[in-house]
Amino acid sequence: MKRQKIGKISIWIGAFGFLTFVVLTVFQGPMQRTHTAEELAGTIYGIWGALWWIRMMGVGLGMMLPVIGVLLATSEKGSYVWLLGLLPMISLEAGMFWHPPYMPPLLGLGGVIIAASYIGILWAWTRRNTAFEGLTRTGKQVQLVGYTVLVGTALLLCMVFGNPNVLALANEPVPGVQGINSSLAIGMLLLFVGHYLEVRGSEEATASQPAKLRPQPSGGQD
Repeated sequence: MKRQKIGKISIWIGAFGFLTFVVLTVFQGPMQRTHTAEELAGTIYGIWGALWWIRMMGVGLGMMLPVIGVLLATSEKGSYVWLLGLLPMISLEAGMFWHPPYMPPLLGLGGVIIAASYIGILWAWTRRNTAFEGLTRTGKQVQLVGYTVLVGTALLLCMVFGNPNVLALANEPVPGVQGINSSLAIGMLLLFVGHYLEVRGSEEATASQPAKLRPQPSGGQD
């Protein structure tokens, strides 16, 4: 049970860190939008000041600890949990600090991985969807739509990244930031709704089973 307790604590610390990031972003954002970094230097709104670092640490903890916490709280063996939990943080840090020159093959490789993964999701969905019923099946369908929206968002980002570097497309309009943000938000919301419906459907199916056939919760071993 020790692992489960550590997992729950990690979830709460991560949630508090992410909430701290949101609050400080709302607090600092208006001043940072209307003043330069030089004007804000030495103030509580300054870039690289104390609050800025607390804000960045908050989003880092918010990205990493909840995932680790959920994996610890729901896994019987934790040998790989920390590695999986660190992957989102590594991905975020790489995106922020890795700035290679524009390389079409690298961008193309990313697109191929996204497309191949999406096709794999469709394949897996067709293999398993018939095994689900009611709300669980509806939840899986909503999740699939969410993944499709996120893949569409990737195509929008591809236009943003690629068009300015392709001579024939340099003067073509690219998607706006607000449109991309809306697409990401819709995709994530659909994933959440899909998972919520799946959980509700699973609970209803379990409740309808005779008591002796219901799956028993696992206590886990340290």
